[in-house]
Amino acid sequence: MERSQAAFQEATAARYPNLQLRSNLSRSDSASGELSNARQREILGDLATQQDTASTSLDGTVELSYDLYTSGLRPAQISAASSQVRFDELEVERIAHQLQFDITDAYYNLQQRDEEVRIARSAVQRFEQNLKDAEALEKAGVGTKFDVLQARVDLGNAQQDLTQALSQQLISRRNLTQLLSLPQSADIFAADPIVPAGD
Repeated sequence: MERSQAAFQEATAARYPNLQLRSNLSRSDSASGELSNARQREILGDLATQQDTASTSLDGTVELSYDLYTSGLRPAQISAASSQVRFDELEVERIAHQLQFDITDAYYNLQQRDEEVRIARSAVQRFEQNLKDAEALEKAGVGTKFDVLQARVDLGNAQQDLTQALSQQLISRRNLTQLLSLPQSADIFAADPIVPAGD
């Protein structure tokens, strides 16, 4: 966006004339004049008069230019640069809204994963109790071995579901951490529990 604003400022600067200042300072010395002075000093000594053999010149130019007729190029460039600035502003706004949406979505996703972990833990506890009940019924002689085996299978499935739910929860936490530009070591969690919305 800063680049497009700079381009807009450059385009609007074309409305004003260009002013150029140039200056040149030069100094030259004549080798033959220096030799002549040296000979005079040798011959006349202190009576010799020194002649200035160096010359200094300073010149400068001032140039003011302005394009009177550009066939509409100048207003078109200004308009294009202004449109580009507006486009970039809208793009920044779009990216900000998209980021806000992505963070909100990731937060709700983490909330859902937290609830799935809670449900999976509850299911594991329930199936552990079912297994204990089936084993107790088998010992009492009113249950079957098949009931115990079925309870163990159900418990194994529930534990696998819990493992998957924990894995999905970890992925959701990492996604949210990345969107918030936090270090991966940060331990984040959803602050709000899921509650029924109502009937």
